[in-house]
Amino acid sequence: MKKSILLLIAFLTSIVVFGQSDYSRGFQNGYKEGYCYNDFGCLAPIPPITPIPLIGESNDNYQDGYNRGFKRGLEDKQAKTSKSGGYNSGQGTYNQQQYQSTYSAPDYSLLLKALEMNQAQYERNEQLKKEKAIGMMKQVKDYYNSLSTFPEKIPDGWYKVISMNNYDFCEERKVYVLNNKVTKYIIDDWLNRKISYPVSINKGKAMIQLILENGLNGDLVELYFLEYINNPNAYTSAPVGSGKVSFWTNWKRSGDMKLFFDGMYVGTFTSYFENGTPVCGQTGTLTVEYKPGTYTFEATSEGAFSTKTWSGKVTIPAGGCILQGLTNK
Repeated sequence: MKKSILLLIAFLTSIVVFGQSDYSRGFQNGYKEGYCYNDFGCLAPIPPITPIPLIGESNDNYQDGYNRGFKRGLEDKQAKTSKSGGYNSGQGTYNQQQYQSTYSAPDYSLLLKALEMNQAQYERNEQLKKEKAIGMMKQVKDYYNSLSTFPEKIPDGWYKVISMNNYDFCEERKVYVLNNKVTKYIIDDWLNRKISYPVSINKGKAMIQLILENGLNGDLVELYFLEYINNPNAYTSAPVGSGKVSFWTNWKRSGDMKLFFDGMYVGTFTSYFENGTPVCGQTGTLTVEYKPGTYTFEATSEGAFSTKTWSGKVTIPAGGCILQGLTNK
């Protein structure tokens, strides 16, 4: 019986460790940083169990989890500070009448209010985005249904189409047509999204199923070839494609070093290059594949007694890869 209980505990522990999502990792890191925000020498407690993502949050989004964890950490620290009636140093609680300290606790209520306002603004923006998409879908369908003639087939090549999922998304995309079938689907002129299989085009319209990064089936989307229907001679250029940048560091304490690219969390460095420079994509680097252009980056390594930060801009070339070092000068 005892052996069975131990095996069950080990099994459940393995589920927690190996099934941890980006949202969960973000929540746990955010909780610790929120709990110790502006409190030098603070020792954060073990974070609580990660809650289920809220509406509008994604289980695959580190930043969503981080924001929620940071807010929860602030709330728990505020509650503990209020309950103790003074400053908690981790060595014991000091009543301000007995101990005079230069420590000034942050105004947790203002921080929480700012986070709540940001969340509310995000939800309003998402609602406006959805309403706009619904309006555009109606316009596209009304116009398409008003047409009386359609092309028998679409010649091979690249085309701009209106893509919609019929509930909250309607945007322009590029697709490649071969033998009157959609074979490629491009987002933002660079990101190639997999589709389940080539789909035939009928009356200037097709429906495809997108494949998610984890290999599962995603949304079914309708494609409308309105540009070609209106002007068969219209020319659409090929997508610009993507480029890559590989970040690397020679900072020996890189194990807790987080990298953000254009405001998006990329990952945490697990190794450093003590001698020499790596090549693009080499193990130990953090590589970002993105649309060509110039973007900001920031990396922060937080140690027990100091924090080191790198920031700047990097230009990603089309079809190429560049190195960006985060070096200890």
